[in-house]
Amino acid sequence: MWKTLQEYAQKVTLEHLRIVLWTVLGSSVLVSLLTSVAMMNTTLKKIEVYNHRTELAHQHELEYQRKILLGNNGKPSPMAAKVSGLTPSELRKAESPTKSPSKPPSSDSETNSGGPPQTSTSFGSPASSSIKSPGEKKTASTGFSSSSSSSFNHGSSPPSSPWSSVIHSSSSPSSDTDSTPYKPPTGEQKERRLPKVIIVGVSKCGTRALLDYLALHPNVITANKEINFFTNVSMYNRGPDVYKNSMPLSYSDQLTVEKSPDYFECEMCPERIIAIDRNIKVLLILCNPVDRLVSQYMQLKEKNDQNGVAMAGFEEWAVDPMTNSVRKTVASIRTGMYDEYMTNWFRFFHQDKVHVIDGATFIKDPVGEMRKVETFLEIKHYLTSEDIYYNATKGFHCMYSRILKKSHCLGPTKGRPHIKVLPGVYQTLQTFYNPHNARLKSYFNYQMSWV
Repeated sequence: MWKTLQEYAQKVTLEHLRIVLWTVLGSSVLVSLLTSVAMMNTTLKKIEVYNHRTELAHQHELEYQRKILLGNNGKPSPMAAKVSGLTPSELRKAESPTKSPSKPPSSDSETNSGGPPQTSTSFGSPASSSIKSPGEKKTASTGFSSSSSSSFNHGSSPPSSPWSSVIHSSSSPSSDTDSTPYKPPTGEQKERRLPKVIIVGVSKCGTRALLDYLALHPNVITANKEINFFTNVSMYNRGPDVYKNSMPLSYSDQLTVEKSPDYFECEMCPERIIAIDRNIKVLLILCNPVDRLVSQYMQLKEKNDQNGVAMAGFEEWAVDPMTNSVRKTVASIRTGMYDEYMTNWFRFFHQDKVHVIDGATFIKDPVGEMRKVETFLEIKHYLTSEDIYYNATKGFHCMYSRILKKSHCLGPTKGRPHIKVLPGVYQTLQTFYNPHNARLKSYFNYQMSWV
């Protein structure tokens, strides 16, 4: 009897254990399923929220672009309309009669009458064209307000960069060129002013030469130091007075020009620049992106060698030898994807405010290209082969100041021969950049000689 009871108790215990085990396992599976369902619901909600926010951001961006384009007094370009997403009807509504640029002066009287019209500038609101008084509120977009001078005009001051003592023999200027010496306004004192023209890039395509050539013009004063105000967060947050105080002294009829090639790749720079002055003009010089990359590499390697840092050869630095693919993560390589950066610039600037220079043509015929720049800036035609002449010893063009009566050439790092690149690697890079180059012609309508 006792034995029978023990056997029964053992069977009952085993059965209970089996039930408990299955219950525990079933509960775990159920909990896992419920947890998975909850996680999936949470993920789906996050995706839904993300899509909603993305759509709102996209709509906000399109609306902002429309405001920029519709708020411009000039005629919107087809390219800008594409970028901003305007419909044909919106484009027609935005169109207004365009004002043709004034013809550059060509007589002695143009010393007083030449140059672009004077316009006022305000900080903070791209849509505003009048300077805010000290009592006005700061605009939320940039936090800038200013009571500085309302005129940003044009003129000349000799470049502050050092000049050599070699005097270049002069030649007669062309008949349509005004060589009248600059005369400052009577009774006026020099002061610092914000620039009306900025050279935004591209680095290693001749931005320094462009700035120095402009410095020869009697209606231009240049800041010879790269300010980088719009890319320097701490400097930018201190306001536009810091930017203005970084400019050279000038008279009221002088056109101040600044060069900072880092602006070209800066996503926020176009909006920040146009917030200071909607009428500001931009100069951009483009060159063959592969040749630009070689020049960039040579500069980087020279700096690394000076610091004792080893750097890979150009071929390995630019192209992965295992996959034969271009290293797109290298910042210097991305710089040559011009079309992508220009899309951002033309969201804020119309093409009539941007002048693009062909870097290859600029090297061969700098005087001809500078004539186009003078027309774009609406200043008198002044620069000739007397001011920019070819130096056979240097192998590139040098400058002659008629004011200082001295010649000057760019430093030894400018115009130096490029290193030889393996043909296969060069072709790989060229193939990589071809779609971007083609877009310059098809989308932006820029006919570059190297495309």
